[in-house]
Amino acid sequence: MNLSSHTEEASLSTLLIEDNAGDRELLAGMLDGIKDVSLDEADTLEKGFRLLGSGKYNSILLDLNLPDSSGVNTLLKILIAFPDQPVVVLTGYDESDLGILAVKSGAQDFLNKQDLSAHLLLHSLRYAVERNKLMRRRKQSLHEIERLRGLLPICMKCKKIRNDSGYWEQIEKYLAERSSVKFTHGLCPDCCAAFMKESIAQLHPAPGRR
Repeated sequence: MNLSSHTEEASLSTLLIEDNAGDRELLAGMLDGIKDVSLDEADTLEKGFRLLGSGKYNSILLDLNLPDSSGVNTLLKILIAFPDQPVVVLTGYDESDLGILAVKSGAQDFLNKQDLSAHLLLHSLRYAVERNKLMRRRKQSLHEIERLRGLLPICMKCKKIRNDSGYWEQIEKYLAERSSVKFTHGLCPDCCAAFMKESIAQLHPAPGRR
């Protein structure tokens, strides 16, 4: 399978934080030469933090046990400092429980170093990036919905809403700009009955009212 064939997929700029030189070489070799994929390396959490501060990365490969940090605390330090970064955790032999704990703590995925392949590594990174985007969009939508709580001035006649700047606008426009809601239009039963009654009256006016 050609791993670089997905031309519509976003570029990967990944930081590998791993203290084992052999593992770094192995992982770098798996991603080497793949189009739109770049990999930088750090062998301590401190160095990783310095590189992440540049803002150039959209994914992280993380070994939890480093010279200056160990266990799930390593992941938590990353997520506290860089909460929008998707992290794929690397685990050793028989550390699946640690990997599951890492996912529960905020990692997007975990991979066992003993079972890695280029395809699996690339798939996991792309999955982590896309899942992170979806989670951020969902969080933004929830934030926008939260903004709709409270009192909203609404016109009793035309049902326009007064926005934050004091201008009156249609309720559809107001809600669409502040949430992910989409509108379809129709008539409720009461309005439909009133519309039909009005239409019939226009077609068949009462005597003396022509």
